[in-house]
Parts: sequence; C-alpha cells; structure tokens
Amino acid sequence: MPLLGSVLDYTYVRDGCGKKGNPAIMGTCPTIAVIDTNNNSDDFIFADTSATNTVAGQHLGAPGPQNLASPLTRTSTFGVSLLDSNLPATSPPNRARDLTAVTNGANGTLVLRRRFVNNTGAPVTQLRLRVIDISLTPQYRQALRI
Repeated sequence: MPLLGSVLDYTYVRDGCGKKGNPAIMGTCPTIAVIDTNNNSDDFIFADTSATNTVAGQHLGAPGPQNLASPLTRTSTFGVSLLDSNLPATSPPNRARDLTAVTNGANGTLVLRRRFVNNTGAPVTQLRLRVIDISLTPQYRQALRI
C-alpha cells in the first residue's frame, strides 16, 4: 500500500528474519527463510532511507535488487561463522562501530565481519550478502537516528 502524498524514498521488504519488524525483539533471527503466511502485514516490513516515523512503521532500510527469482539467502551447506569465534558477535573484530562522519554517512560506519566456508563441493561464482536485521541498543538507535 503506497503512503499517499509521501515524498519518502521507501520500500516494503519481505520479512526474512521472522521478527515481523518488531524492534523490541533483540538478538538473532528466529527464522531465516522466505516467510509467506498469506498475511502481507506480517510478511512485509516498511522501511525508508531516513527512518521516518510513519503510519506504516519506522525502520531504517533501503530497497534491494531481489525478487522471487533471487537465490536463497542461506543454505545449510554454506557455512557462516564469526571472523573470530572466541569473541562475541558484538565485539571487534566481528563488529566495529566508527562514529567518524564519512561522505555518505554523517553518523559514521558499522562494519560486520563474517567467515564464509563453501561446503557444497561446487565452485562459488557469486556471493551476495544482504543484512536483513540488526538489533541495536537504545544508545546506537539514537546515534543512527532510528
């Protein structure tokens, strides 16, 4: 459903995490799959590039080049792990936050580092990544203006 009269750069993205866009649910995604419950209000999340508070919700995000013909987001034969498994996912070098302003980011950068292991037995010709959910503490929400 379009936001009537809106000039926002926004999108509705399919919930690939299973949290239904609920910012109160912190931590890992309960489900990482294409979710289709035949209820669009549960299956899609509103997001815009400014995290504007709208009648459709308030989520920072942007449209991506995916559609029904896009490959799966994760398979059980392709391993994903932390760069340093001895440290928490929220600590460097697995995640690093730099509040120094950059050209296209007044609030700095967030670096997520992971290790990908090909267990498929076939060569990998493409690797596409899409961040589908980042749980943030109130301190970081304010820094990112969410």
